[in-house]
Amino acid sequence: IRRSENFSFTLKGRFKRRVKFSDLLIGHEFNDGVLNPPNWQRKLILGFLNRFFPHLDVKLGRTASALAPVVLECKRLKVSGASGGGELNKCDVVEDTALLGDYFAEKPRSPAERLRYFRRAENLEGHWFEPGLEYTFEFYQNNLSFVDYKLRFGLLSIGIGKIVKGNPVQFLIKDAQTKDYLCYFQFWSERLLRFRQSASVKQHAAAETTEPDKPV
Repeated sequence: IRRSENFSFTLKGRFKRRVKFSDLLIGHEFNDGVLNPPNWQRKLILGFLNRFFPHLDVKLGRTASALAPVVLECKRLKVSGASGGGELNKCDVVEDTALLGDYFAEKPRSPAERLRYFRRAENLEGHWFEPGLEYTFEFYQNNLSFVDYKLRFGLLSIGIGKIVKGNPVQFLIKDAQTKDYLCYFQFWSERLLRFRQSASVKQHAAAETTEPDKPV
């Protein structure tokens, strides 16, 4: 869904079993790893993520991932009773977390207050998504374009298609304990496919140069 942000997604549903808030993660995974960009780009990207997404767990290596608890990453959260929360709105979900109890039952809390509360590890560990409730999550971002695969920082932008080796970023939600995916979508574009083709050609060429000579 497009709006003033580049990307918006609303997800609504119920859980079949209890899931701890700290175990339900959203983000991206790259099983082929990522390329190490020039040092200035690396510092800029990691600095941006650390400043605006301090709850994001970034792992680099043979495989790479950037994952965060859903309750910290969603921009708005609505918790409804067993009877449901009405029709699904495509955007502009009204924050309503009273049914989480305790701190949230005292008075209406804003998304910013929810974020501050769950940034404390003990609070994140102490709450569960319950099967008897219905949850509506709204996500959106305006930094990464899924068309040209450029990460934008105001007037500055960095192309990440080559860094991710032509592999798509995803909208995925998973249970960190069972490794089960609640949803998984990939974002492809024509520009990304060109990076993927280029990476494939380089990988094939490298394999040919390292192949041992065959006996005559």
